[in-house]
Amino acid sequence: MSNKVCKNCGEVMASDCKKCPRCYAPAMDEPAPMHSETKRDWSFPTILAIILAFFGILGIGHILTMPHRKRGYIFLILGIVLFWSFIGAISIMRNSGWFTSLVLAIPTGILGLIYISAAIASILDLRHGSIFRFIKL
Repeated sequence: MSNKVCKNCGEVMASDCKKCPRCYAPAMDEPAPMHSETKRDWSFPTILAIILAFFGILGIGHILTMPHRKRGYIFLILGIVLFWSFIGAISIMRNSGWFTSLVLAIPTGILGLIYISAAIASILDLRHGSIFRFIKL
């Protein structure tokens, strides 16, 4: 037995219904769409997010697929700040003496790990859903 979708309110109803049980509009004879037909294709935004993560740009996949949500913009700002702070710290390490380079190595490594974690979180969030479930962003 296939289901139908109400054209007026979107309610899924049995195929033998004459009226929608929610809004009482007359039922049409078109079957309900299958779940695989309504599934969104995330391959292009995911590939774009992976490529741009190497250049310090996070959150573009979110902005393309969900421009009204602020999550993508948060990832974008976080990515730019962390990436360019990491590049700046490496530049300072290269142009300084051995002691300063040694002292800056640990914070620079931590900054790099934080950026890599943010990039992975951005891509996983895009593919598998919110990592911010408890923060409500």
